[in-house]
Amino acid sequence: MRTEHLRYFVEVSKCRSISIAAEKLFLTQPAISSAMKTLEKEFEVMLFKRSKNEVTLTEIGTKFLAQAEKILEDEAELYTLINKYQTKENHSNDTILYGSLSISVALLLSYSFFQDAIYDFCDKNPLINLTLNHDAATHIPNNILLNNSDIGLSILEKNALYTLQNDTTIHLRELYNEKAYVIAHKKFGFRNKKSINLQSICEFPIAQTSLFPVAQYFSKELEGKVNLILQSSSLELVKKFVIKAKAITVLTSMALDIFHDTPDVDIIPASDLENGVVCLFYKKDSSNLALLQAFEQTILEHC
Repeated sequence: MRTEHLRYFVEVSKCRSISIAAEKLFLTQPAISSAMKTLEKEFEVMLFKRSKNEVTLTEIGTKFLAQAEKILEDEAELYTLINKYQTKENHSNDTILYGSLSISVALLLSYSFFQDAIYDFCDKNPLINLTLNHDAATHIPNNILLNNSDIGLSILEKNALYTLQNDTTIHLRELYNEKAYVIAHKKFGFRNKKSINLQSICEFPIAQTSLFPVAQYFSKELEGKVNLILQSSSLELVKKFVIKAKAITVLTSMALDIFHDTPDVDIIPASDLENGVVCLFYKKDSSNLALLQAFEQTILEHC
C-alpha cells in the first residue's frame, strides 16, 4: 500500500469527484482512477459507489476513510519529528528569527493549505509574533502597497495580477491557478452538466460569500437580472442555504471542502469564469525581509 494512494483516496472522498480531485492534486484523472482501483484490488473491497456524475463512499469506504486519515496524520507527525531532528543536528548555528510579521490573507485561503502553513511556521519560529488580517481578496494588494501589512496572500484576477507584475517595488510569487465551481442542491437539476456558464444561472436564487463576490463577474447586460438573495462573509451560512435547496452558490476549489459531507449537492465547473491565480507578494524593500522570505518558504512547502 502506497501512502500517496491514501492521500488521493481522501481527496476523492472529500470532492466526491475523481476529476475535481485530480485538479486539486495537479494530477491526471486516469492516474487518480488507477490509484483508486489499485486500492480496491489490494484490499478486495469496493470503496466507492460510482455514478455518471459523482462517486460516493460505500459503508466500508467510510470506515476506510477514517483509518486512511489517521495513517496520513501519523505519517505527517513522523516527518515533523525527523525534520525537527535534522534541523537541530544540521542547522544548530542558523540565525534565530524573531520580530513581528503582519499578514493579509483572503479568507477563502483559510480553508486550504494556509492553516497548516501558519502552524508550521510558528512551530519552527516560536519567537516571531504573527498578526493575521483576513480581508476580501480584492483588498489585499492595497494593504501591501499602503504598508498596512507586511505580506499578502490572495486570489488575483488578470488585471490585478498584471498590475503587481509590473510594479518593480513588489516581489510576487504565483503559487497556483484557482478554479471556480457552481454548487447546487440536486433539486435544481444540474447533475447531468459537465460544466455550466454564469449566464445560465443568473436567474436562480444565489447565496454568495462576500469574500468571492460572483455578481461582479456577470456581464453588464445581465446587471439587475442576477437573483442574489444573500451575500454574507459566513461560508457556513451560505452552505446552509445550499444544502436546504434555497439557493445555489459559486466558490473556488479551495472552499469546496466545506461541502465534503453533503451528498445531495452537485459541484460543477464554471466554464466562463476566468481562473484566479493564488499569489504571495510583499515589498522588496521591507525591513522584515528575512522573516518574509522564511514565511514564503514555508508557504511553498505546503501549497
